[in-house]
Amino acid sequence: MKSIKEWTYSVEVRRDVVSTAAPLLRAMGERRCLVVTTPTVHNLYRELFGAMVDHGQGRMHVHVTGGREAGKTLEAAWAICRKAAEGGVERNGVLIGIGGGVCTDLTTVAASLVRRGVAIVKVPTTLIGQVDAGIGIKGGVNEGGAKNYLGCFHPPEAVFVDPAFLQTLPAEHLRYGLAEVIKIALVGCRQLFGTVVDWGPALVESGFARPADMAQEVIAHAIELMLDELRPNLFEDQNNRRAVDLGHTFSPLIEGATDFALHHGAAVATDLALSAGIAFELGYCSQAERDVIHETLSASGLPIYHSCLTPELCWRAMERATAHRRGAVNLVVPAGIGQVAFVEQAVNVPVALLAEAIAHLGRRQQRWLGPARVVAYQPLY
Repeated sequence: MKSIKEWTYSVEVRRDVVSTAAPLLRAMGERRCLVVTTPTVHNLYRELFGAMVDHGQGRMHVHVTGGREAGKTLEAAWAICRKAAEGGVERNGVLIGIGGGVCTDLTTVAASLVRRGVAIVKVPTTLIGQVDAGIGIKGGVNEGGAKNYLGCFHPPEAVFVDPAFLQTLPAEHLRYGLAEVIKIALVGCRQLFGTVVDWGPALVESGFARPADMAQEVIAHAIELMLDELRPNLFEDQNNRRAVDLGHTFSPLIEGATDFALHHGAAVATDLALSAGIAFELGYCSQAERDVIHETLSASGLPIYHSCLTPELCWRAMERATAHRRGAVNLVVPAGIGQVAFVEQAVNVPVALLAEAIAHLGRRQQRWLGPARVVAYQPLY
């Protein structure tokens, strides 16, 4: 089965979104526009929104939505649709999502519904959004405790990524974003993995401002790798084996088990750590490779274990993944640094193996409590 239409869209990493709003003003043009954002972003970047309001001359309206995962509901998407209708957004209009992954997810769902699909421009303001959640074509809302149970595929017209947004983020949220950078590095690039080890702590400490060239390189490289992985199966209709699902088999249930109190990036980091442990137990990676993954996550200030992590939860996660992936769990595990393998059937990951991998994480997490320390990256090949 093939997609009805071949889609292309631009993802631009640039430094003039926050400072001048020029790319957004060009994207708006003369169209009616609804800008969706969060309270924090709206308060921090008043000049940016002021420039857009002035340019819109009555054609542009702003809707402020919540930015937390627990608020990513169908009701929140409906509220955006109602605001679009009040603002006169018709088929030739545009929705612009300026915020983190929750904001861009909600805006994407709403854009797919308004007049059966209007244009959307995404401006991710978090590191997770800039390298993962905000650059793809999917939107989703949570339902019945299931993350992204309802959603859509709705390609953006454009995505603008400005690292300057990251300077106002708490260090904790930058660390969460590093989890997605580490994920994509494990999927396809040992060089990027080494860069995170060498520069990750310094970039977090500076709000991804220094060294500026390294910050832009890490973000641009992660985006390029992500888009390369997404492009052949953009609508997920070609097959059910996606390398970028690394870190995303167990993490949805980890988040749900905490009623979404645990941040997505923290859940992904825990999933990555467990996946590396499973890979070692199954012989896909060496002990040294497993350990350097665990150490890199911990040195980045990310968790590798959570008390809700049990073999029972992991089995439920694999059962859900099997249903979602049409009969095969296709669990993605690191096969070293920069490549992955797929475990097709859940029966190949027995409870005893899960218990040992989880117990190892618990012991290791205890040793890493306290300030994060930097580990030296040694090429493993």
